[in-house]
Amino acid sequence: MNSIILLLFVIWTVLFTTRHITRRKDDSLTEEERRQLDKPLFLTPLLESNDTERARRLSRVTLFEEHGVEAHSGYVTVHKGYGSHLFFLLTKAKHLPDTAPLILWTFGGPGVSSLLGPLLFNGPAILDATGHLKSAPGGDLQSFAHVLYLDHPVGSGYSFAEHDEDDRPFAKSVDDAVDGVDEFLRQFEILFSEFRGRQLYFAGESYSARDAFGYAYRHHSSGTKISMKLAGIMSGAGFIAPLLRSANPAKFLLKLGLIDTEGRRLLDEKFGQIKESVEDQEILVALLLLREVFFGTETGTPSLFQELTGYRHRASALRSTEPAEFVTYREYVASNDFKRAIHVGVNATPERQRSFVTNSLYAYDAFKDITDMVQTVLDHHRVLLYRGNMDVVYPPDAVYRFLRSLHWSGGREFAKARKRPYTNSSGTGEVVGYKLKVRNLTYALLVNSGHYVSFDSRRAVADLYKDFVRANVTTT
Repeated sequence: MNSIILLLFVIWTVLFTTRHITRRKDDSLTEEERRQLDKPLFLTPLLESNDTERARRLSRVTLFEEHGVEAHSGYVTVHKGYGSHLFFLLTKAKHLPDTAPLILWTFGGPGVSSLLGPLLFNGPAILDATGHLKSAPGGDLQSFAHVLYLDHPVGSGYSFAEHDEDDRPFAKSVDDAVDGVDEFLRQFEILFSEFRGRQLYFAGESYSARDAFGYAYRHHSSGTKISMKLAGIMSGAGFIAPLLRSANPAKFLLKLGLIDTEGRRLLDEKFGQIKESVEDQEILVALLLLREVFFGTETGTPSLFQELTGYRHRASALRSTEPAEFVTYREYVASNDFKRAIHVGVNATPERQRSFVTNSLYAYDAFKDITDMVQTVLDHHRVLLYRGNMDVVYPPDAVYRFLRSLHWSGGREFAKARKRPYTNSSGTGEVVGYKLKVRNLTYALLVNSGHYVSFDSRRAVADLYKDFVRANVTTT
C-alpha cells in the first residue's frame, strides 16, 4: 500500500508541479532542419536569397497552434556592421485574417522583452503561476488583429548585437530606436507580403511609448520604408511626459497614505537635487541620484522608495511584491524548450544586454523632452493613451496635468473635457475605468491597475484596442 501511495505521489508531482512546454511536432521540417533547432534562426540571409518560402516555413511556431493561432518567430538583421538582430514573434488573427490590421506591440523597461505580451498581457494563451500555458478566457488581441511582438531596440529581450564592446550598437535616442523598427518592418513586409498596404498600429507600453510617438512623427515628417498605412498608435502607461515632471511619486504616495509628510519632503528634496544636476548637465550624477530613489545602490542599500514604503515592487500601489506570474514568466522564457520553440537558440539568454540598453538610453535620452513631438503627432495621427490609476512609476495625476498643458489643435477642448465612466464589455455594468475622446486623442484611466496596466486590466485594455481599431474608418 505504501509503495502505491508513493507511486501516486510521484505521478502527481510530475503532472502538476513540473513546468513543461508541450510543442506539436513540425512535420514540415527536414531532419537537418530539426538538428538546427538548437541554434538561432536568422531570416535576413534567406530573404536576401529570395527564399521567403523557406524562411516562413522555418519560422513557424507550433506552440500557439493548440490555442488557435498561427505564429512565426526569428531574427531579422537590422545592422550588419554591428551584428544587430531584432527578435520578433508574429501571432496571426483568429478571424478575418485577410483584412485584420497589424498591431506592432512593444514593451519598454527599457530593455525588457515584449514576450510579456503574448504570455501574460494580451496573447491567445496565459502563463499561470505554476508555469503552465493555458488558453486565454478572453482579452486576447488576436481575436480581432494580427499582433507582431518585437524586442526592441537592439539589446532588449532576446534581441542582441554581436559586437557589444562599446555602446555604438545601442539606441541613444528615439530616432535611433525608430531606425531599427523601420528597417525591421521593411524586411518584415518581404517575409510576410500579405501585410503590404495593410493598416498598421504601433503600440508601445512604458518606455517604448516614446518610440510609438517617434515612429508616428517619422511617418508624418519624412516618411518610412514600408507600404503599410499607419492608422494610429497606442501608448500604455507611457513615458512621454518629461521625467522630472512625471516620475516624482511623493504627492501621489502621500495622498494614498503610503508615506507621511516627512517622506514627501525627503522625496521632493531628492528630486530637487536631480533637477539641479540635469540643469547643470551632470547627467551621470542625476542618474545616480535617481538610482538611490528607486533602485538602491550597487552595495545593496535599499532605495529611498523602499525605505519609506516598505514596498519591494514599484509597479503598483496595490501590491508591495512582484506578482508570482512574473517570476514564473522569467523561468519559462529562459527554458531550453521555449527557446527552441521560438527559434532563439538554446544558448540565448533573455535580456542579456539589457544593461547596455538601459545605460545608453538613460544617459542620452531619458531626460530629453519630447513634448513637441507628442503635440505634432496628436495633430496628425489617432492616439490611444491608457494608464492605471495606481501606477507608481508615472503617477496618473502628473501625466494628466501634462496632457492638459499640451498645445495642439484639440488642446483647449481636452483641457475642458470630462472623463466618463467606462464599463466592461460583459454587460454587467461594472466600471473598469474613465475615458474621454477629443479629436484624434482617446484617453483612458483604468481602475485597480498599476504600471503593468495590461496585466492588471487585461480585458479592459483589449476592449480599448478593439474600440480604437474599429473606430477607424480608413479602408485597407
